[in-house]
Amino acid sequence: MRKKIILVLLVLFLFSTASFAGYKSGFILPEGGVKLEIDEKDDKKKYLDFDFEIAYDDFIISWKNEGKYNLTLMDFTTSEKVFEVKKIKDGSYNVSKTDLRPGHEYHFTLREHDGPGHQICMFTVKEEVPMDEFGPAITYPLAGVEIEYDDLTVEWENDKKADHYKLSLIDITSGVVVIDEMHLGDDHFTIEKKLLKPVSQYQVIVESVKNNEVFKSSQVFKTMLSDELNEYPIIDDNKDIYDFNSEINIGWTGTPNAEYYLVSLRNKNSDEYIFQDIETNETEYTFEKKYNSDEKIEANQMYIFKVIAVSGDTKKSDSIELLIRTSGIETVEDEQLELRWGGGNPALITLQNLTTGEYVVKEGQCNGLVYIDDKDLIPGHLYYLLKLYLSGEKVYGSESLFRVELPKLEKPIITGVTAGTMIPLSDLELEWEKSVRPDLYEIVLKDVTDKTVVLYENSRDDELVIDCDILSSGHDYEVTVTARRGSDYKSDSVAFSMETIDSEAIELSTPKETYNIGDVCFTWNNSHGSNYYQVSLQDTTTKKLVLDNKLIRDSKYAIDESILELGHDYRLLVTAKSKGKSSKLVHDFKVVDRSEMNTALLSDWAVSYAEDVLDNDLLDETLMAELLNTPKASLTRLEFCYMMVALYDVHSLNKDIPTKSHSFNDITDLSDIEQNIIIKANALGIMSGKSENQFFPNDLISREEMAVMINNLLEVISYQTSEVNEIVFDDTSDISNWAKEATGNVSRLGIISGDGLKFNPKAKATHEMGLVILSKLYSKIVLD
Repeated sequence: MRKKIILVLLVLFLFSTASFAGYKSGFILPEGGVKLEIDEKDDKKKYLDFDFEIAYDDFIISWKNEGKYNLTLMDFTTSEKVFEVKKIKDGSYNVSKTDLRPGHEYHFTLREHDGPGHQICMFTVKEEVPMDEFGPAITYPLAGVEIEYDDLTVEWENDKKADHYKLSLIDITSGVVVIDEMHLGDDHFTIEKKLLKPVSQYQVIVESVKNNEVFKSSQVFKTMLSDELNEYPIIDDNKDIYDFNSEINIGWTGTPNAEYYLVSLRNKNSDEYIFQDIETNETEYTFEKKYNSDEKIEANQMYIFKVIAVSGDTKKSDSIELLIRTSGIETVEDEQLELRWGGGNPALITLQNLTTGEYVVKEGQCNGLVYIDDKDLIPGHLYYLLKLYLSGEKVYGSESLFRVELPKLEKPIITGVTAGTMIPLSDLELEWEKSVRPDLYEIVLKDVTDKTVVLYENSRDDELVIDCDILSSGHDYEVTVTARRGSDYKSDSVAFSMETIDSEAIELSTPKETYNIGDVCFTWNNSHGSNYYQVSLQDTTTKKLVLDNKLIRDSKYAIDESILELGHDYRLLVTAKSKGKSSKLVHDFKVVDRSEMNTALLSDWAVSYAEDVLDNDLLDETLMAELLNTPKASLTRLEFCYMMVALYDVHSLNKDIPTKSHSFNDITDLSDIEQNIIIKANALGIMSGKSENQFFPNDLISREEMAVMINNLLEVISYQTSEVNEIVFDDTSDISNWAKEATGNVSRLGIISGDGLKFNPKAKATHEMGLVILSKLYSKIVLD
């Protein structure tokens, strides 16, 4: 249907333009455009292009202007007239983006006003690719589905306008953040299996980032139970003491996918196996009496029982320690142990820690009373005590088992943070009162604002320093410290907030327009409240990003020479981050190789001064090369203007610059940089034109003119000159009245001196003289 409509329009077009002899109008559109012409020699030949696209943006349509025309724009998709403009004279028309719709087809009709001929140009507006405000749509995994326990590739729809993506993964089952805002450039990412757990629920979050805009989407999924052996058999350790004269039965939780189990029992002290790697398909094992028949099992000894789940070549195991005893077990408090017996008779005392197999006392000789210090006793451990003593001619003995009682577990009261307080954004020193002999402390920090767990850590100390990198400015938090001992636990929690900090603006200390390739180093002021900085570098010559969000803590960064190209232009972006707040600096510069700068053509007296100008990057590289290559050539007003503005910029980095200046009509052919230099010097009052509207940038500058410009610069920067006797030259009468004060000032400062007798005010300065003056001024007004 569309082809038929186009054919009809084409026929109408050819018919209506038959009498349009000599007409040469034609459309010119963006992106190569379209040109429509009628050939004067053969009126039957027409050139028309119907098949092209333009971007969804403002653009200008133009044609060859030979009179007045009417222009009509039709929306071919909706058959609606967008606009009609009559009697256009200038041969062009600005079309606003608001007149267009992405994906629609349009045609322009250009008609000679009050004439019969017209031309039609058809085009299509490209589809706009906006940032998706709902975030990048995650296509895999699907919401709520179970995923195989394996490497997982998360995929999402590519948002063409996004700078990059950020991916996070949260283990909902345990509340642990597995991946925290990983920066990505692709529309997919593979999560390794080792980061996942079977039968666990996860939330994957994908964010698309464009400048400061962030759009987020998320998906919740669950991992399946793996075919592999991933779980351990767990022995029921509620009972770890067994009677010597009874059957001993030990059970454990079954392991999914286990083919069978292997069980072993060995004496902890002698390391001798009672039995080893006996195969069973059950989840419990009973010691038969036969183990007692060969007297391998001894009473009041510690043993280790081990079970191994086997699946192919994979094995998972668990073990417990158990005591096989003949007597009952007493409980003693965790304090000094007192052992007494009557008569004051000497005795042999043996005290063994059955849990560790170590002896506290081995056959120690004592008289009626002995004290065992509590530091030698470990709470929760089992001990075996044997006493042998004489009474008359008889030997008496006794034995007993006891366990040192653990003190009651206490709550670890948090003291490092006060509930409800506002804390500065810095490293957080968290402290708490010790519980008595816990196994460990579990510390959990939750970001209440973002509803995420930002820290999960175990510690045996009573303090922990939390790095400020994981804290966010203006966020609310809750920290919980839990003392754990076996299955017992006690917790304390404190809620607090972080101060909202706006990072101060950051600026380069000494910004330069040109850097030597081996010396590209940037230093900026330290931004208050910033946790870290992100440094990016773009090669604006090739449009490539050569450094992408490099994270650093210092306010100084040197660029590796290997990523730089000679002669290329670059853009530096430094972002100060304070978690939720940021500030940026942007600096454009060029990279050159100063080793190619040749000072061989300079006079001996000028070399050291020129090297000083090079070392301090006072001049643009191109101008510096020109001055060095032609050192004896005369200095122009524009070149000296460059020097004075360069000194002003170095000295007065943070001063406001006036904008008012004369308008010179003889500088329009200069480059934008050169024009700006002249305008700035004039606005500051450093240099004026030779007339109201003319600057004469290429005129040679005289010594007295330089003196006036230098004097003006000193006044602009409020440089104080000392009052000394006036210097009189033999040719003082030759100095123009308007320059006499200035020549006196610069002579006293030693910036421009005469030949000992004469100042030579009308003489022209050379390039190398200008470099000497620039170096001397830099030493006076910047380094002094």
